[in-house]
This record gives sequence, C-alpha cells and structure tokens, in this order.
Amino acid sequence: MQDADLALAINKEATPVLRAKGWKAIIFVTSIDACRKIGAVFGNSISHSEMPRAEKDANEKAWKDGRNPFLVATSGFICGINMPDVGLVVFIGAIQVFMLSTTSY
Repeated sequence: MQDADLALAINKEATPVLRAKGWKAIIFVTSIDACRKIGAVFGNSISHSEMPRAEKDANEKAWKDGRNPFLVATSGFICGINMPDVGLVVFIGAIQVFMLSTTSY
C-alpha cells in the first residue's frame, strides 16, 4: 500500500473513532516532503522543522485543543509529546505500526 493510500484509509477509518472518543492521532513520517504530502490528506495539520514558527504553533495548538484530531509530524516532534488522550500513533515510512490506546472501544 502506498503512503497516500494508507493515509486516506487511516483518515476514513480512524476519524469517526477518534472524534467519538475525543482522542487524537499522531502520524510520524520520515521526511519533511512526506509530512507535506501526507499532511494534505489531514487538512495540512503538520509539524516539521522548516515551517514558520507561528504556523507550526497554530497547527500544534489546534491538535492539542482537539480542533483537528490528526497531526502529521516528522520524528523530532516525538521528543516533546506528553498528551494523555492520544489514542492512535502511526509511523509511515520504514516502519508502519498501529498502536491503539489500551482503552477498549
């Protein structure tokens, strides 16, 4: 499955669950280019090192506040995450892993 197809499937299948549970999802990608491309599927809710700081902060705030349940980010973002309501973490690239919260549906 291509990365874009995977992103579309995640968006379609995970969005209803995330919204119903009030959970968030993080999609980690391996490059800034991938962040931009995959981020387009999720309303350009992205975070990477080459973004203007104000745009990056606004995207992260929208994700933290729950206005957008998805954030597509490069791996640098993983160092600063401490969010209790993340129900889905996806790594797209060399590793593709789904990690759901231990809370049952």
